[in-house]
Order: sequence, then structure tokens, then C-alpha cells
Amino acid sequence: NSEGEAHESLRDPFLDRFMHEPTDVLYHGVDTEVFTPVSQEQKEAWRVELGVGHWEFIFISVGRNGNRKQQPRLLEAFSLMLDSLPEEDRHKYGMIMHTGDPSNVRSLGGWNLPLMVKEMGLEGNVTFSDMSSNPIHGLTREQMAKLYQVGDCHVLATAGEGFGIPTVEAMACGLPVILPDNSTARELVGQKHLSRGILVKNDTYITGPTQGVKLSVVSISDLSVQMSQIVAWTKKRKTMSKRAREWVVKNCDWEVLTDKLEQILIEAKDRAHPHGNNTKVSQ
Repeated sequence: NSEGEAHESLRDPFLDRFMHEPTDVLYHGVDTEVFTPVSQEQKEAWRVELGVGHWEFIFISVGRNGNRKQQPRLLEAFSLMLDSLPEEDRHKYGMIMHTGDPSNVRSLGGWNLPLMVKEMGLEGNVTFSDMSSNPIHGLTREQMAKLYQVGDCHVLATAGEGFGIPTVEAMACGLPVILPDNSTARELVGQKHLSRGILVKNDTYITGPTQGVKLSVVSISDLSVQMSQIVAWTKKRKTMSKRAREWVVKNCDWEVLTDKLEQILIEAKDRAHPHGNNTKVSQ
């Protein structure tokens, strides 16, 4: 809706009615049989297969290389986290990034992320899943699920999401999530005492280059602290993992959503529209 500081001439009565009238909401769907947790043994075997078996804790970050996703801030936060560790422990932590076009060779508004990794001294701690893949075709669902399944936590530095499909896919695989506290994050992460991950503070704003939308930008220092926190929370992380999977199965499973959609359509067929019967054509 257009609640807020929008000028009266810009308000949309059709959308504003949802401030006062309840409406049905369906989330994006996930195939929870493909995106599902795996055993620790399977996780470790796949890590070896992917060449990251030496990392004891792995962050996964799935997001297109572009201004809204703010990957440089994520790399800076990860670098700060590693700097807080004893030198002999740095090699234990890694991050796999899936960005579609890591080097921004197609000039779609992103960065040369591999170069940034080199400049920050993160070459032994960051790798990319798609250096040679076609960003149009991407990976199969099974390959994407495997990518999440080798990780311990999904993390983004995003300045805003329309919904957050990668976050939900990661949660379906049993990964707790770290998200900046903007757009859909609170709904996906949940209330603090029953959270499925961690919300990170924002410390400034930017205006998006295309639609001119004001976007919240994550605090690099707080993101670094929360990444360290999720590593330390061994037992709490397991609880978050369980809650994450359960929430997705309850709210985003395709079988659940198709049943809900069918019920909504059946009810709507016989229910008068509150703003008039649009099925009759005036003569």
C-alpha cells in the first residue's frame, strides 16, 4: 500500500484498501524434496568433492552480482571477521559465492568480485561456484540444492529483497540465515526468541540506480559481528536450522501452496467482491 509520506496525488486507493481489508497471501514455492537437509557425512563428502573439504565452517551466499546485493560489503564484513581470529585459525572458515557473473563481464551493474577477493587477501577463504557457468542457464535445481547443502549458514548483505527465494531455498536445506534488517528479512528470519537466523543492523541508505527506490545498506561492522556469532552458536545454530526447515515446509512447500491457491479460487468464485461484482457487464 501507499501508506507513509506519499503525496495524496500518488496514493493508490486500490492498494490502500489492504490497510483495512484482510487479503490472502501465498509465498513463493520451494520443492522441499529437492531442497532438503543432508547428513553431516554427506555434507563432508560433497565438500571434499567440491575442493573445500579443508574448511570447517562454510558460509553460502547466493545473489546476482549487482548494486542491490552489495557483495563488496559482505566481503569486507567477512574480512573483518577473519581479522578478529588468530592467524592459525583463518584457514578454517570459507565462503562460497554464487553470483551469476562474478567478474561482471556483462556490465550489469556489479563488480569484479574475484579481483576484490584478491585485493582483500581472501583468496584462501572465498571461492565462486559459477566462474565458468552460463548466467542465463545457471545451475540445475539439484546443483543449487547441493550448493546450499554443503554450507553451514546462508548470508547476504542485500539492500532489499522482493521476497528472498535464495534465503528460503537455504532454509529448506536446514541453513540458518543472516540478513540485513530490511524489506522481507523480519518475516523470513522470524521473531528474535523464535528466530531462524540473525538480523543485521543497517547504517545508511542508497538510492537504487534503476527505479530510484531508497534502499537500506547493511552495517559492515555489525554483519562481521553476526557472522562470528553464528559460528560460535553451535547449539543455537542447530535450533535455528530446525526452525528454518519447519517454517519453509509449513509455508512454502509447493503442495501446501497449490492446495491453498485452489481453496482461494474456489472461495473467490462464489464470494462477492467488496467493491462490486466485476463479473457482470453493464448494458
